[in-house]
Amino acid sequence: MLEALAASAPEQFVDESKISALDHCLEKLAPQARRTVDLFYQDEHKPKAIAQMMRWTPLAVSVALSRARKFLRECIEHQLGRSGA
Repeated sequence: MLEALAASAPEQFVDESKISALDHCLEKLAPQARRTVDLFYQDEHKPKAIAQMMRWTPLAVSVALSRARKFLRECIEHQLGRSGA
């Protein structure tokens, strides 16, 4: 999954400290959020397909992905700030 996320980011935004922070933060995601992120980024499913798999609405999937992205962004910023990067 890290490779998929890193591949989708512009090169200047990806370095080892950010990948390490992302890995750490992915581990902290709630199980349902992690599954949703995995299905979207790693398995490349569309929100509609994820909704069918998880028995959610497509809107619920979009909201879950948005919340997971926000959590990951804040967690990564915290991790990088803590490490002085």
